[in-house]
Amino acid sequence: MTGSSLVLILDLAGTFVFAISGAAEGVKHRLDVFGVSVLAFVAGNAGGVIRDLLIGAVPPSAIHNSSYIVVSLIAGVATFLWYRRITRLQQVMLLFDAAGLGLFAVSGTYGARLWHQSIRGRTAWYADGHWRGYAARRACP
Repeated sequence: MTGSSLVLILDLAGTFVFAISGAAEGVKHRLDVFGVSVLAFVAGNAGGVIRDLLIGAVPPSAIHNSSYIVVSLIAGVATFLWYRRITRLQQVMLLFDAAGLGLFAVSGTYGARLWHQSIRGRTAWYADGHWRGYAARRACP
């Protein structure tokens, strides 16, 4: 496994767990499956898009690589269908949030070192998880 494929796998796993958090917020606010899926995509990918724009990776990988869209939609639809089961597991939801931050911290550190990013680039990689978590919480007022 190459370094870039490891970063991609960690990034997609983090995208999935943050997409679940965003989708859960959408279901809680009684959105339909389309709205839940949009929130899943935004929560799962907002930080990555901002990160990519800051480091000059245009177009952002969440838009250029369809895997991010597919992972976000799977998380959104699954959360929409099985929301009651997911809400019974509030501790698991907190675990998903913590796992997402952890995954992005690891992938961000590894990615920044792998591609020899400047201080600005490293900061963008590190803050990626924060932006995604913020998007998951602020998507629904």
